[in-house]
Amino acid sequence: MCYTTSIVPQMLFNLGTSKKTISYLGCIVQLYFFSMMGGTECLLLALMSFDRYVAICRPLHYTLIMNQHILLVSIVWLTGMIYAISEASVTVKLPLCDINKLDHLLCEIPVLIKAACGEKEANELTLSVVCILIGAVPLCLILASYASIGHAIFKIKSSEGRKKAFGTCSSHLIVVFLFYGPGI
Repeated sequence: MCYTTSIVPQMLFNLGTSKKTISYLGCIVQLYFFSMMGGTECLLLALMSFDRYVAICRPLHYTLIMNQHILLVSIVWLTGMIYAISEASVTVKLPLCDINKLDHLLCEIPVLIKAACGEKEANELTLSVVCILIGAVPLCLILASYASIGHAIFKIKSSEGRKKAFGTCSSHLIVVFLFYGPGI
């Protein structure tokens, strides 16, 4: 919810007017929130898949492992903030080519890099590496945990047990597909 609300108000405003621009300051504010919420959501989805993995594959250890949930969630949010502050700050420092309005519905790092003048290859490379770390690695962890969960579900003998295990995972899988599907 936080991720989408970081861009939807400006997008709705732009869709209601003939001018489809965002001020540079508005872009910067949106950029920080959008980056932080996007990075945090990737990591939260991975953490949630770990929760499902422990609940189904290691049920006797669930309380012991997931008792640290406040620490785990705090680490995820802190990592999302560090990612947003570092990546967005590096991008904001790029010199823009004499523009103070961007012709986009939302403000994101690739748009600012494209609008920048001068040397920007380092930013593009950094963006690619960070996107792999913050987006692709959690997705791989999610897929690996669900592969283990699927393997464990097929070992369950009762159909009611399989149905309960599948019900535990189905809502999270839908959210993962809705989040990563359009991005991919």
